[in-house]
Amino acid sequence: MKNFSIYCPVKPLGINQGFGGNGAYYQAHGINIIGHNGLDLFATHGQPVYAAHDGACYPEEDENAGFGVVIITNEAFNYNGSPTYFKTIYWHLINNIPVKADQQVKAGDVIGYANSTGLSNGDHLHFGLKPVLSSQEPPFAWETTNPNNGYLGAIDPTPYLNGKFAADINNPSKYVFNVNMGYGDQNYDVTQLQKRLQTDGYFPSAQTCTGFFGPKTASAVLAFQTANKVDDPAVLANLAGRSCGPKTRAKLNSI
Repeated sequence: MKNFSIYCPVKPLGINQGFGGNGAYYQAHGINIIGHNGLDLFATHGQPVYAAHDGACYPEEDENAGFGVVIITNEAFNYNGSPTYFKTIYWHLINNIPVKADQQVKAGDVIGYANSTGLSNGDHLHFGLKPVLSSQEPPFAWETTNPNNGYLGAIDPTPYLNGKFAADINNPSKYVFNVNMGYGDQNYDVTQLQKRLQTDGYFPSAQTCTGFFGPKTASAVLAFQTANKVDDPAVLANLAGRSCGPKTRAKLNSI
């Protein structure tokens, strides 16, 4: 039997809260676990979330109006010497999930966009992993191998991460914009922004991508926002086009 491994579902990898600990918080909110039963990964509003492995996906909503996706493997893998299926859990997503129940996805497919829906204190991705006995049960009803482990059958995903990003599978050269940029900034992210806008025809093709967010970059950002009908709250009325905020980044990342 093969060992199970998973790609990181967001890029870059940043863990806001690890597996375990802080059980009192969840118990106070009616969740009977002894500690955090997944990884809280850094993700900005609207950032694409990618399938960490192949399998069948199931969009879900919990009792706290949290939206997410569960993906179950189609084949069994080695888990403590026994053939075991795995499911991964992606939570706190925007309620415009682009996949349907029973849809087969591949690692690297976009399955949703990060948000803060449900029991959450800010934009991020809750990423969970559970070993289950079958791939044929309905969503949220898969019997885990150890449902009484104090984490509702979840295990720490960290040892299963293969060190690669799911975002790179289908778009190995596509840059993911995770940082807001504004007029006067000068950094690597602005360079990548200029290159992207240049490729899409908004930034002058003869212009050198210097990494400085000046008037030509501001004009290109405004043209991109106008063409894609992006109403970014980070763009002030008197500084139109001079800020690449959350909604502009989300649009850049989604196309």
